[in-house]
Amino acid sequence: MPSVLVGFRFHPTDEELISYFLYKKNNVGTMAEVPSMATYNFNKIMPELDLYGDVEPWQIWETYGGLELYDQDMFFFTQHKTVNPDGLRIHRKVGSGGTWSEGEPGKLILDPKHKQKPIGQKRKFRYENKGSDHNGSWYLEEYSLLSTNSANYVLCRLRQNIKTGKKRKEILLCQESSALPMTYIPVGFRFHPTDQELISYFLYNKLTEEASLYIYKNIVREFDLFGTTEPWEIWDMYGGHELCNQNLFFFTKLKKASLNGSRILRKIGSSGTWSETDASKLIKDEELQKHIGRRRKLRYESKCSKHHGHWYLDEYSLLDSKSDYVICRLRKNDKSPLPLSEWNGNKRKYSALCQESKEKQKLLSVTKKKLMRKQSNVMMNITNNKNNNLSDPIDQTKRMEPCTKFKLFGVEIGSNF
Repeated sequence: MPSVLVGFRFHPTDEELISYFLYKKNNVGTMAEVPSMATYNFNKIMPELDLYGDVEPWQIWETYGGLELYDQDMFFFTQHKTVNPDGLRIHRKVGSGGTWSEGEPGKLILDPKHKQKPIGQKRKFRYENKGSDHNGSWYLEEYSLLSTNSANYVLCRLRQNIKTGKKRKEILLCQESSALPMTYIPVGFRFHPTDQELISYFLYNKLTEEASLYIYKNIVREFDLFGTTEPWEIWDMYGGHELCNQNLFFFTKLKKASLNGSRILRKIGSSGTWSETDASKLIKDEELQKHIGRRRKLRYESKCSKHHGHWYLDEYSLLDSKSDYVICRLRKNDKSPLPLSEWNGNKRKYSALCQESKEKQKLLSVTKKKLMRKQSNVMMNITNNKNNNLSDPIDQTKRMEPCTKFKLFGVEIGSNF
């Protein structure tokens, strides 16, 4: 039996970051309920570092192992610096010429138990440095306590903007951050396995050494995902509605459309189908440098159901395996055009509402771009006017005085404003 838990990574909630880690760091006490055995040395995961100093964000990322992370952020305790010793304004410069600029108003974080009681604040910043290739490529989320005199530290989440930054590498199975002692799960850790782990560890051991997966019996369950049970019923049955930033995982068997055929039957529930959305992807073992399995992305489709398009299934299979077993990740589509509450039993009306919502979102996006372009043009006009005024031969001080006379090229001219 393995001595580590595979697939668990540090994915804390906002409430955990404040009510447990930040309270503990500032010696305020711990508000969160923590299991007696869930003690863990978090110094490697949440070190203390000056994030408003001379070191660039990408240098911090590389120094503390950010390049080895998969689907994770980096966390640091840091202390604020004021612009003036007696002032309140916070100094947020970083590196040689960068600044952490706030993008939106701060958000209050509520007590997990008493939802009406705020316990801290979360603020979002973006790295800005117009002269750097990293401009806009880094984000910083800053967590702070409320009304606490002893709160010297804030807790920050540093993450890379994947859209503009480099793509992260997949973590190897033997990396320390993916393996935890099997006796407990520390605060903030959740089951976030990589594609490689799902195939090379979980699916492979299911077929060869099933006893080794006993510790995961309540994490990766066995269920028929191509049967008569609807996806939302499976989700509720196994506590999906109680999960935070997690998915459900199942072992299931593929069903063939005919005994001697190769076509797979992927029907579910009373009228639904798991339809493939993209071409399948080969999964590579980074250590062995060879392909070990395949991942298919499927979407729930049933035109007569309000759940149409609201559920996704990632199906993982071993290459060159004669077994019908696969491992699947069931997840909710939180980006659906309309919430399920809009369903009124009329599929045509619901489809029309979905289409109308998509068109509204598209219109808002176009309007926003036009507004930004207009604001940019206004700023350019203002700048051009300033430049023109500076080159104007008329004395600027005299132009500001109403009803005065001044000479222009030797000719006396009256000015009426």
